[in-house]
Amino acid sequence: MKKLLAACAAALVSLTALLPAAAADPRIVYEETFDTVTDFDQLGWEKIGTNATSYTIEDGKLLIDNLATGKDTYVVMVPDSLMRAVIADDYTVQYDLTYLDAGDAARYLAVLLNYDRAKGNTYNSLHIRIKGAGDWQTRRDGTWMTLDTGGVDGRQPIATSTASQTIAELAVGVPFDGKSYALKDQTFTVRQEIHVGEGIKIYVNDVFITGTTADGWQNFMSIADPTTGASEIALKAGSTIKGYLDNFVVAAGIGIPEPAPETTAAPETAAPAEEAPAETEAPTKMSDITVGAPVYAIAVLILATLAAVLVKRQGKRD
Repeated sequence: MKKLLAACAAALVSLTALLPAAAADPRIVYEETFDTVTDFDQLGWEKIGTNATSYTIEDGKLLIDNLATGKDTYVVMVPDSLMRAVIADDYTVQYDLTYLDAGDAARYLAVLLNYDRAKGNTYNSLHIRIKGAGDWQTRRDGTWMTLDTGGVDGRQPIATSTASQTIAELAVGVPFDGKSYALKDQTFTVRQEIHVGEGIKIYVNDVFITGTTADGWQNFMSIADPTTGASEIALKAGSTIKGYLDNFVVAAGIGIPEPAPETTAAPETAAPAEEAPAETEAPTKMSDITVGAPVYAIAVLILATLAAVLVKRQGKRD
């Protein structure tokens, strides 16, 4: 009896180990679509220092006009009171940008991560320039450090001058020459995925653009300090740039949850005629046969029940 109990226990442990670990579904922790506000002040965002940039709500988007100032300006969008818990695990930041005009081809808008408002010159910056390429860097006390110097997973760094690998051609589908305003009047979606301890991935229009290894994640997080507030998300308007920001979302976990679909009553239709089941090819070897998590769960339940019965019977005998 004891041997049988031990065998059941071993089988139970083995089957439990085979169950796939389910990743937590992403959860939105902050969202701003600009559809329910009419004025910048209603956002609750905080301008940092002297900020002469114009921020207005137009057609359900935030219009940022920094053409005339000639200076970079900053606005805290998500404070450390929210972000200090979020950055402890995987998270995702996504937003839409549309460039309308610029002083030259290198101008940009950027959503900054791990912004340190006390220092002002310390943050992570993914700046996508209107020319259709950009830079992805950590700025620490005013010193810049590139995060994707060697590229990853077959992609070149975001600053590449290889036209076919640029954001302009790879993700937006417009020609790149390094001088033209390739992204002018183009709306594109940027997604930054932060995988804790593993690396970071950057997507534009769902196209993988660049990323880092675990070392790059360490560099990315080297400036973050939730105890001092250095975990905020900020909007940077580079000098002489004008454009829109829209659909800004921060999610705990990887990915942005899809909105719940609207449900409508389906029209009644006649039942389709029965069809003969399609023929399927039998697996040629055991490795071809896959067993889903529900089957494992049932097996675990059966073994657990058997073990409980055996224990109960053993107790009666004792």
